[in-house]
Formats: sequence, structure tokens, C-alpha cells
Amino acid sequence: MRSPDRVQVLAGRVVRALGQVDQMVRDLLDTNRIRAGQQMSLQVVESLRLGALAKETAEQLASEYRKRFVVEVANDVVGAWSPDHVRRAIWNLATNAVKYGAPDTPVLITVGVSKAGYATLAVHNDGPPIRAEDAEHLFEPFRRAPAAPGRGWGLGLTLVRGVVEAHGGKVEVQSEPGKGTTFTLELPFRAHAYPQPEGDLP
Repeated sequence: MRSPDRVQVLAGRVVRALGQVDQMVRDLLDTNRIRAGQQMSLQVVESLRLGALAKETAEQLASEYRKRFVVEVANDVVGAWSPDHVRRAIWNLATNAVKYGAPDTPVLITVGVSKAGYATLAVHNDGPPIRAEDAEHLFEPFRRAPAAPGRGWGLGLTLVRGVVEAHGGKVEVQSEPGKGTTFTLELPFRAHAYPQPEGDLP
């Protein structure tokens, strides 16, 4: 007989695993759409707080990565974006930061507003810089850096770029020895909604 606590732990693992499978399927669908030159579908929500979404995502990741994430919100950044897609972008950047960054340092997620008037979200990790030969192909699908631990399909950064561009924004990366690596998303405060294509999973 298993104790109720043990059953609850196992059930939680099953739920997380199913969620990961669902995300992988959606990532594959969206990656195929990006490779075909199609626009990702967005379900835009008005008055979405980017800082709150970043904190919520970090809390969800804490169950697997513990207290690795620090979220700093410089401004109350509110806009019209797709919460599901932006969450997936934050999730991919944050998990990449854990994989490639120094294991004994926190991953810093900051939210603010750029001088050009865009909402910004940056994910920074300390550790070795990205090699120049890898940086050239960072956002290509099915490409992974040789140093990445574990398994993966190499879709994360492709999805990040697709999400940001679908919102009308851009993503940049800075990586230098001794300074770590920072991915920065810039989003206009109002994105246009695109309908869900027929035949795709919800």
C-alpha cells in the first residue's frame, strides 16, 4: 500500500509529464508553422501584466529547479499580448539559462520598459559565454549547443523568436566572458490577435 502523500507526489509527476508532452506537441506545430513562413496564432489578452506573468512562470519552474530564479520588475508593465505564448517564451529562456549557466548562481529575470518605448523582458545567467559559431545558429530549429546536458529537440529558441516576431517585437542576445549571457525580448504594448488555424490542436 502506498501512503496518500506518496500517491500525491506520483500524481504530480504524471501531471507535469503530461504537461511537458502537450507543450512539446504545440512546440512542434508552431515550429513547423514558422519554418513554413506562416504567422503564429495569438490569443491576445488585454491588460496583461508582464511582471506577474514572469513571476507566475518562475513559481511553476521552482517545482523542478527550486529557487534558481529571481524576478525583478522595474515597472508595472501592462499590455495586450498572448499569455500562453509569452509564458512559453519565458519558460524556454529560463530553462535554457539553467542548462547552460553556472549551476551555483541564480537566473535573473527582469521586466521593464526600453528607451524606445517597448516592454522588455530579459533573462540572464552567469557562466561560460555562447561560442560565436553557436551564436550564428541559435534560433534555427533542431539545433542544440554541444554542451547542453540531457535531451531536447532544439526548438526552444526557435519558438522564442517566433513568439516575439508574432507580437511584432524582436529578441536579442548578449554573451561575453565574465559577464554571462542575456536574452532580451522587446514587445510592442499592443499585439494583434491571429486566429487559430483549422486542424491544429488547441
